[in-house]
Order: sequence, then C-alpha cells, then structure tokens
Amino acid sequence: MPFSRFGKAICRLAVLSITLFLTPNFAQAAPSFFEAFSKHKAIMLLIDPSSGEIVDANPEASAFYGYSRNQLKSMKIQVINQLTAEQVAAERKLALTEGRNFFIFRHKVADGSLRTVTVHSIPLDFDGRKLLYSIIHDVSKQRDLQQDLWHYQTRLEAMVDLQTQELQKFYDHQMMQMTVALFFMAVLILLLFYALRKRSRAEKNMREARDEAHRANKAKSDFLANMSHELRTPLNSIIGFSHMLQTEVFGTLGSEKNKEYAKIINSSGDHLHRIIGDILDMSKIEAGEENLYEETFDIDEVIHECIDMVSDHAARKDLIIFATVLPDAPLLHADRLKVKQVLLNLLTNAIKFTPDPGEIIIEALRGREGSLLFKVIDTGVGISAKDLKSVLDPFVQTGDTYTRSHEGSGLGLALVQLLMKLHEGTVDVESEVGVGTCVTVQFPSRRCVDQ
Repeated sequence: MPFSRFGKAICRLAVLSITLFLTPNFAQAAPSFFEAFSKHKAIMLLIDPSSGEIVDANPEASAFYGYSRNQLKSMKIQVINQLTAEQVAAERKLALTEGRNFFIFRHKVADGSLRTVTVHSIPLDFDGRKLLYSIIHDVSKQRDLQQDLWHYQTRLEAMVDLQTQELQKFYDHQMMQMTVALFFMAVLILLLFYALRKRSRAEKNMREARDEAHRANKAKSDFLANMSHELRTPLNSIIGFSHMLQTEVFGTLGSEKNKEYAKIINSSGDHLHRIIGDILDMSKIEAGEENLYEETFDIDEVIHECIDMVSDHAARKDLIIFATVLPDAPLLHADRLKVKQVLLNLLTNAIKFTPDPGEIIIEALRGREGSLLFKVIDTGVGISAKDLKSVLDPFVQTGDTYTRSHEGSGLGLALVQLLMKLHEGTVDVESEVGVGTCVTVQFPSRRCVDQ
C-alpha cells in the first residue's frame, strides 16, 4: 500500500536527519538539504527554538499560510501558533531538551482562519546554531469529522438516557407490584401461623374440644397439602423475577437502592419458600400422604454429604464441624433423602445457635439393643429448662420473642420428630444455657444391617 503524502514527508525528514547527522561537515550536506527543503511538497519550517523566529520556510509553507517566504522569515512562530507565548516557549523547550518531536497546534493563516495541524520537529545543528526542522500537516478535516462524531455520540447518549429512564419507570412499577404481592403473602403466612398457634394452645386448655380441634387440624393439613402448587407457584415467580432484577438480565436498574431492594425481595422470598416447604412437609406427614422410599445405604456417605452442604455456612461463622463414625458402623435401611433432611435440620440448627468461634460434632454410634444413634452436639447458646419441654412442638422458638436474634419458623425440630416417627425412631434433646445442646435421633435395630 503506497505511503500518504504526509508519510513520505516523515520518511524524507528521517533520511535528511540521518544524512545531516552522518555528514561530519554541515557545509557538505547543506546544499542537498536546502534543495530538498525548497522542492518538497510538505509544509516545512526552520525555527529558532530560543527566540521563536522563523529562519526559513519552503514554498508549500508560503502557500499554506498565505504569506510570502520573506514575510514568514520576518515573523515569529508565536504569531501563527495560537498558544500563549509561555506555552509556545514551553513546547519549544520540550522539543529542544527532552527530544519531544510531535505536537498538535492551532495555527492561524493569513486570511484569519484557524487550522488544526500536527507538527513533527527534530533539532538540527546548523554551523553551531541549534534550529528546529519542522514538518506541518493540516488535519483540520479529520478534526472536524471527530467533532461531528462527538456531537453524534452526545445525541446517542441522550437517547440512551431517555430509554433508560423509561425502563427505570417500568422496573420501579414492577418492583412496586412485587413488593405489594410479597407483603400480602407475608401477612397471609403470619395469619396462618397465628391461627395454628392459637389452635395448638386451645387443644391444651380445652379437653372437651379435642376431637373438634383434631378434625380442624386434619382439614388444615389436607388443605395445605392440596394447595402446594398454588402456594409455591406465585412465590417462585417472585423469587425468579427478583433474581432477574438483581442480576440485571434485561438492563441496569440504575440506582444502587433498586439493587438492594431486589436483593431483599429475593432473600425474603427464599426465606418464605423454605418456611412454606417445611409447613407442607409437616402437613403431608400429618395427613398420612408422605411415603417412605427405603433403601440400604452407608451412613458415613450421608453424614459427609450433609457436612458438605452446610460447610460454607459454617465457615462464614468460623465454626468447625467434626464427624465421628465407628469403623464397624452398620448400614441403614431407611429413606435416604429423609434421613439427610433430619441431619441437615439438626446441623443447620446447630450452626444457627452457635456463636463464632465454635465447634459442632456429629456422631454415629450403636445404641441399646443394636439400635443406631446420630448425635449432633454444639457449643451454642443452649436452651433453658423451661423451653426444653416444648422445643419439639411446631412453631415454638426458644428465647424471648422480642429479643431473639435468630430468624426461623420454629419447624426444624418438629419436622425432625415427624420424620423420625415415620421410621419408628425417637428424638431426644439435652441442653444447658451457655454450654450447648445435644440432639440425639435413634433408629430401631430392625433398620440396621451389619456389614
């Protein structure tokens, strides 16, 4: 591809510079230099860097600036260059002392118009006099094009801002609807919890209404079991769409507050989803619709799978989990998923109520008459003797309701007890405030298979 006119000028400037540098006597090189200088088609000037005087100019310079050669030689570069005298002097100093050779200036020509130019300069020694040999290239058209592009970009950014504002209004509307939906869902759940707790207390205080309460409780369980799809579907939509907003799938939300609200909606939806899941599991068991899918499996594998699932949560609280399984531990014949659910509920409770740093131990050992025991021991806050009596009841949470710092529905241990009853097993809780808690679940010997 052929060089541009300006590219050829730069090459010739380099050739001339090398020629002058390699020629020991400038007088020998001067004739050829000035012949090339006067005949070259590029705009060239010789400038005294100390004073700014234009020592010489070639015909192309005269044609470009609109002044004769003698007029240019009588002028200083400060007349042409639109920088201040101090700025021009500083640029000449950089060119002379630091070897800087490329500049972009605004030059004024004879008719008063301004041109944007690039200047390539090198210092040369002419009989002991240091001069700047400069080639000037007019880049006004390119600069004008860049200016047009800048205006186009500004208009485009304005259009993007307008579209962003419209999208922001849309997202704000959607988030408002989702917030309202989540609020009513939370109210519904709270009302349901209140009704269940009130009914539970009524069963204890009113012996005459026991049968009536039992029928009402069964009706409730049947209703929740049948409403599984209806409750989870809208909540899944809330969780899914809030996650899309949080990850900005369809565009940015703009304000950081919007991202924070989307995150709160998503985490609240997940929390409600887990609570509803526990309620539905309990309801299905109480309604007799939960079946066991039994198999024989290695308890060591199940224990370590459960530890892997909660290890990140424990690490965030600086908790250490130890597992102890006897070498001759039997295989267990039970519903593997439900056994994992029991152990996960116990480990999650232990992590929740153990302050950092702390320890959690899960053990598998033989009990009486060949039964199999799982123990989960923590160094947590413990449970008072008063609360220990009701800790296995549904929706019961230990501690003062108004000062409790742990979220939850109070269904964890109650669900563990129901799952163990399905396996003809038992649950036992021992605890001391400030020392920790030990929860033991026991599977009957008929479910143990010696290896």
